Amino acid sequence: MRPAALSISLCCNLRTLEIQGGKVQLQPATSSTGSNSSSSSASSSNPFTALTALTSLRLPNCAAMQFGFGLSQLTALSALQQLVLLDIMVGDGSEQQAADGDTGAFSAELGSTLGQLVQLTNLVLSLQRSQGHGVRLDGAVCTAASRLSRLQSLCLDAVGTQELPLRLQQLPQSLTMLSLRSGVTSSQELGGRSITSSSSSIDGSFHVPALQELSIRSTVFDPAALLHMPQLQDLDVAAGCTNIPMHDMLAVLPGLPKPQKLSLHELSGVAAAEQYAGLTACSHLEELKVIDCRVAGTAAQHMFRASRPLPALHHICVASSTEASRMYGRPPSVSGQIRLLLGPRDVQRFVDSCTLGEQAPALMAGDGGRAHAGRGRLRSLRISAAPRFTCKGLLHLTRLEQLSEIIVDGCNTVYAYGADGAMAAACARLGIQHDEIGNVRNAQQQDFSMSYRDYYRGHGSEVWQRLRKLCDKSPQCQ
Repeated sequence: MRPAALSISLCCNLRTLEIQGGKVQLQPATSSTGSNSSSSSASSSNPFTALTALTSLRLPNCAAMQFGFGLSQLTALSALQQLVLLDIMVGDGSEQQAADGDTGAFSAELGSTLGQLVQLTNLVLSLQRSQGHGVRLDGAVCTAASRLSRLQSLCLDAVGTQELPLRLQQLPQSLTMLSLRSGVTSSQELGGRSITSSSSSIDGSFHVPALQELSIRSTVFDPAALLHMPQLQDLDVAAGCTNIPMHDMLAVLPGLPKPQKLSLHELSGVAAAEQYAGLTACSHLEELKVIDCRVAGTAAQHMFRASRPLPALHHICVASSTEASRMYGRPPSVSGQIRLLLGPRDVQRFVDSCTLGEQAPALMAGDGGRAHAGRGRLRSLRISAAPRFTCKGLLHLTRLEQLSEIIVDGCNTVYAYGADGAMAAACARLGIQHDEIGNVRNAQQQDFSMSYRDYYRGHGSEVWQRLRKLCDKSPQCQ
C-alpha cells in the first residue's frame, strides 16, 4: 500500500524537519498580505526554497516512485548539514520491473543532488528492499560524494550492485565514520583482484586519512582497504560478511596503528595459528570480539605473548553466536562450536599481557614481569574455551583485580568431578552467595560451564580473596 500524501506549511526559520509519508507536498507559509506572483511561482516550483535555515532533514519511508525525482529540489537547502533518507521504497512486487528500470536513473539523480549539498556533515541513505527482490541503489549515488569536503558521517544501506558497485575512491577524505550494509564495494581500485585471491595491489589514490570508525554488514569488502585508514580505531565486521576470508583480515590487522575495538563476525575459513597474533597486535586494544569465526587450536599461544602488553584491554569475547547469545542474555542466532585452547601457560601469558602496562620493557628484559605486574584493566572475560582450561588457569585470572565478570563456557574439565568436586561446589556457592551466576552444568557427565559475575564492586576484593583460597586448596592448582 502506498503511503498517504502529506501537505505541510512551513516557516522560513525552521531548522529541523522530519516528514513521514509518501508523496510529499511542501508549501511555504504565506502572510496575510499575500505575496507577489513571481515569488509564488518560485515557491510552487520548488517548495524547499522557503527553508533557507534548515540544517537537518529526515525523510523516512518515502516512496521514490511517488516522490519521483523531485529530490533534486533539495539543492535549494543551502544550509543543510544532516540528511536522512531512510527506507526509501522503490516499488512493490507488482511494479518491480518498472522499479528496477527506474532505480538506475534515480541513483544518478540523487547522486547529482548530493554532490551539490556541500554543507553536509551527516548523510544516511537506506533503501527499503522489497520482499524477495533485493532492489538496491547502484554506485552512481555516490559518484559526486568526493565533493562533500565537510562530510564526517556516512551510512549506506543497500548501495552498490555488481554492475555498478560503490567505488571507495569516491568517498570524501573528511569521513570519520562509515557504515556499509548490504552493499557491494568495488575491487577495481584495490588492484582489480577477487576478494578470495591471495595478493592485492592497492591504488594509491584511495585514502581515507581521518576515518576512525568503520562498520560493515553483509557487504562485499576487501580487508586490504583497511591499510589506507591510518586513524581507524573501531572496526565492526558484523554478520553476513562470509565472503571475507579470515586469513585476509588477520593479514592486515597488524598494519593498523591505532585499533581500540575489534569486532569480527562470521569470517570464512581458518587461518594459520600464528596469524591470530594480528588480533592483539596493537597495545591500544580495549575490546576484542571474535564471534562465529573459526579459531586455530593453538591460536592463544600467538595471541598472548609475554612481549606483547595489552594494558588497555577491558573486554574480550571469543565464542560462537549461540554461546555468545547465552552469555549476553540474547536468543541464539547461529549455532557453532568455537573453542580457544587455553592451558594454564596460555592463561598466564594472557594475564601477563593485561597486567604489564608500562613495565613491558622489564618483562622483555627477562624478569618474567612478576615484580612489576599491576592489576590490569580487564573487566569482562567471555570465552568458549577448550577442556584444557582448568582451575589452575582460573588461579592466574585472580591476578586481574578489576575483573568483575567471567564466563567460561564449554569446559568439560574445568573442575574434575569427584576428587575435586568440593572445588566445583564451593565456586558455585561463591557465586550464589553474591546473587550472581555460578553454576556447574551436567556435572555427572563432566560437562561444566563456569560463570561468575560480581556487579557489586565493593565486594570484589573479598570475592577474589576467597576464590584464591579455594584455588590454593585444589589439587589441580598444585
